[in-house]
Amino acid sequence: TRLGRLSLTGFTSTAFMDARYTDALVAVGSDNRSVRGNRVESAPRLTTRNGLTVRYKTASLTVQYSYVGKTFADPLNTVA
Repeated sequence: TRLGRLSLTGFTSTAFMDARYTDALVAVGSDNRSVRGNRVESAPRLTTRNGLTVRYKTASLTVQYSYVGKTFADPLNTVA
Protein backbone atom coordinates (compact mmCIF):
# COMPACT_ATOMS: atom_id res chain seq x y z
CA THR A 1 0.00 0.00 0.00
CA ARG A 2 1.34 3.43 -0.91
CA LEU A 3 0.15 6.68 0.67
CA GLY A 4 2.24 9.48 -0.81
CA ARG A 5 5.80 8.89 0.39
CA LEU A 6 4.68 6.33 2.97
CA SER A 7 4.47 2.65 2.00
CA LEU A 8 3.49 -0.46 3.92
CA THR A 9 4.36 -4.01 2.84
CA GLY A 10 3.79 -7.36 4.49
CA PHE A 11 5.58 -10.66 4.12
CA THR A 12 5.18 -14.23 5.30
CA SER A 13 7.00 -17.53 5.10
CA THR A 14 5.22 -20.54 6.56
CA ALA A 15 5.96 -24.25 6.38
CA PHE A 16 4.06 -27.28 7.67
CA MET A 17 5.94 -30.57 7.77
CA ASP A 18 4.77 -33.91 9.20
CA ALA A 19 8.15 -35.70 9.22
CA ARG A 20 7.90 -39.25 10.59
CA TYR A 21 9.99 -42.39 10.51
CA THR A 22 8.51 -45.00 8.19
CA ASP A 23 10.79 -47.93 9.04
CA ALA A 24 13.73 -47.64 11.42
CA LEU A 25 15.28 -49.20 14.50
CA VAL A 26 17.16 -47.47 17.30
CA ALA A 27 19.60 -49.20 19.64
CA VAL A 28 18.61 -48.78 23.30
CA GLY A 29 21.08 -50.63 25.49
CA SER A 30 21.11 -54.16 24.08
CA ASP A 31 17.66 -53.81 22.46
CA ASN A 32 16.66 -52.52 19.02
CA ARG A 33 13.42 -50.54 19.25
CA SER A 34 11.19 -49.63 16.34
CA VAL A 35 10.54 -45.93 15.84
CA ARG A 36 8.04 -46.43 13.00
CA GLY A 37 5.50 -43.61 13.07
CA ASN A 38 7.54 -41.48 15.48
CA ARG A 39 8.29 -37.88 14.63
CA VAL A 40 11.75 -37.11 13.29
CA GLU A 41 13.81 -35.27 15.92
CA SER A 42 14.50 -31.53 15.45
CA ALA A 43 11.78 -31.27 12.76
CA PRO A 44 8.99 -28.93 13.92
CA ARG A 45 5.52 -29.38 12.41
CA LEU A 46 5.07 -25.62 11.98
CA THR A 47 7.55 -22.84 11.25
CA THR A 48 6.35 -19.35 10.38
CA ARG A 49 7.90 -15.93 9.99
CA ASN A 50 5.72 -12.91 9.30
CA GLY A 51 6.25 -9.18 9.26
CA LEU A 52 5.48 -5.68 8.13
CA THR A 53 7.76 -3.01 6.70
CA VAL A 54 6.90 0.70 6.79
CA ARG A 55 8.91 3.04 4.56
CA TYR A 56 8.93 6.82 4.59
CA LYS A 57 11.25 8.60 2.18
CA THR A 58 14.63 6.87 2.79
CA ALA A 59 13.83 5.45 6.25
CA SER A 60 12.28 2.05 6.92
CA LEU A 61 11.13 0.05 9.92
CA THR A 62 10.51 -3.71 9.87
CA VAL A 63 8.72 -5.73 12.54
CA GLN A 64 8.96 -9.53 12.38
CA TYR A 65 7.31 -12.36 14.30
CA SER A 66 8.81 -15.87 14.26
CA TYR A 67 7.36 -19.12 15.56
CA VAL A 68 8.97 -22.56 15.52
CA GLY A 69 6.90 -25.47 16.83
CA LYS A 70 7.95 -27.99 19.43
CA THR A 71 10.35 -30.79 18.50
CA PHE A 72 11.68 -33.99 19.99
CA ALA A 73 15.37 -34.42 20.83
CA ASP A 74 15.59 -38.12 19.92
CA PRO A 75 13.96 -40.67 17.60
CA LEU A 76 12.17 -42.38 20.52
CA ASN A 77 10.19 -39.13 21.07
CA THR A 78 10.83 -39.25 24.80
CA VAL A 79 9.37 -36.45 26.91
CA ALA A 80 11.43 -35.16 29.82
